[in-house]
Amino acid sequence: MQGVASLRFDLRGHGGSEGQQEELTLSTILNDIRASLAAVKAAAGADALALLGASFAGGVCGYYAAKRPADLNWLVY
Repeated sequence: MQGVASLRFDLRGHGGSEGQQEELTLSTILNDIRASLAAVKAAAGADALALLGASFAGGVCGYYAAKRPADLNWLVY
């Protein structure tokens, strides 16, 4: 699909990401999401953003959306 930018990342200590799960905090996860959204917005010039998360990340994405609703246009979990 043309005109749709996306970024997929593993949480720290999960999948292909560096770090250890024991070092993961809610604060670091929320900051990683914020930084990722900002990077996509800057790189793609996006004016609308969606956040999608599944399983554990779905709950975290819901929490992020509740805390920072102005950052998102859509939430999928």
